Amino acid sequence: MLSHEAKHSFALAQCQSDALLNRCSYVGRFAPSPTGPLHFGSLLTAVASYCDAKANHGKWLVRIEDTDIPRIYPNSETHILSCIDAFQFEPDAEIIFQKDRLEIYEEVLEQLKQAQLIYACQCTRKMLGSNHIYAGTCRNQHLHFEQQAIRLKVSNQM
Repeated sequence: MLSHEAKHSFALAQCQSDALLNRCSYVGRFAPSPTGPLHFGSLLTAVASYCDAKANHGKWLVRIEDTDIPRIYPNSETHILSCIDAFQFEPDAEIIFQKDRLEIYEEVLEQLKQAQLIYACQCTRKMLGSNHIYAGTCRNQHLHFEQQAIRLKVSNQM
């Protein structure tokens, strides 16, 4: 049987271990869209996410958000990555390109579709307006998923 002091020491060690584990599991990321050269705001985001990850003894990842094909500007991901390199930000894992993961997303969307947890929506951003809260307009219309936005069904409970 452990003494009170031993139990306290064990609990303190466990707490420190948990804190260390949480710090080691911290992951920061920078996820630019390649829609043009890296601009100052994105550079500040990269600096902040990098510093935050390192301050928390975590990993810093880079993920290129290259799935919005019509908005991609040629060679912008090369420019973005060369800027990251020029500022000596070193990702802690291989850079992820979202376009290389489309099969994964399709599989998950199919699972969500089969579970009836998503629905197709034909509302455009212009229709919704810049500050409009989506009212579920298409939720019960049973639209086909091709060429539509996909929305996740959520309950109204809080």
